[in-house]
Amino acid sequence: MNFMEEIELHGRWRDSLGKEGAKLSNADLDLAGIDLAGQNLSGAELPGSIFDGARLSGVDFYTCNLASCSFCNADLTNAVLTKANLDYATIVDCDLRGAKLFRASLAHAHLTRADLLDVDLRHAYLHDAVLVETSLRGAILDGATFAGATLSGVHLENTQLRGARGFDTATVNDIHIGPAPGDHLVGSQARDWLLRNV
Repeated sequence: MNFMEEIELHGRWRDSLGKEGAKLSNADLDLAGIDLAGQNLSGAELPGSIFDGARLSGVDFYTCNLASCSFCNADLTNAVLTKANLDYATIVDCDLRGAKLFRASLAHAHLTRADLLDVDLRHAYLHDAVLVETSLRGAILDGATFAGATLSGVHLENTQLRGARGFDTATVNDIHIGPAPGDHLVGSQARDWLLRNV
């Protein structure tokens, strides 16, 4: 059975409330380069799977288990990742613009050069996450937790920080709060700015 057939069975399982079909539950799949744009995978369990280079725009990953998955160079624009488990995920050079990560868990996740423009991260859990050269421009961080996280070169222009928590225990190496040279804040200056604006 190929993966698309498994998705069809998952849809029947979801729509019938478990009476028909079969829940999509598989670990460590190699799905590099797959095109799943617009698919509904809500409730699926795919931990440890590889989605490198995949087209995942508009995919519904609501409550999915995507722990330890790899999303290098993946297109996740406008994807629904609400309440998804992305703990320990690797998210590198990934386009997440417009995605919904409300109450998503990204504990210990690594985000490098990820674009989260206008992303809904309300009440997301980023405990011990590592964010490097990642854009949170225009993102909504109300209630998001960054305890123990590491921020290096993170872009926060027009980010809605009010209500975000945990920056007092985060390692804040440097952040960008605007386009001017003086808007690049380093070390304690960066941390102090965050604490004043949450």
